[in-house]
Amino acid sequence: MNQNEEMMLLLTTLTHEIHALHEEIHQIRTINANLQKEVSPVFVSAAASKWRQLQEENAVLRAVINGRLFSVPEDFYDYFIRSEIENQNDEFQEGQLIGRILGKYQLGISDGWLAMRIEKMIENGKLQIITNAPSDCPAYHRVIRKIT
Repeated sequence: MNQNEEMMLLLTTLTHEIHALHEEIHQIRTINANLQKEVSPVFVSAAASKWRQLQEENAVLRAVINGRLFSVPEDFYDYFIRSEIENQNDEFQEGQLIGRILGKYQLGISDGWLAMRIEKMIENGKLQIITNAPSDCPAYHRVIRKIT
């Protein structure tokens, strides 16, 4: 095969690939258009009003409760943490505690939020750090103890 034939083959291949990509893009746009639905101006206005209200409240945390968005205090999820701490031995792995909470309660919050709240419990003297996490791991890879 000479150089011109190689170039023609390459161009033909690229043309087919570009056509296939255009077809995929068209399919994705069609699917996306089918998933979208019109919302009424009343709904848009109500959603905007609710968002303005939440902004004015300027809360640290918002939570979806029974399908509705609310401003809540930062200790809103502490009940779940305390509840799971009660089920632990006196000394326990913080990361495992966080994993149990996330898996059991499906709260829709991050491990980072739970770690921050546990850190607050340590600062408030409710828990004590027994071993620190290795330097190449997240802080919650440590052992902590209940303080009774």
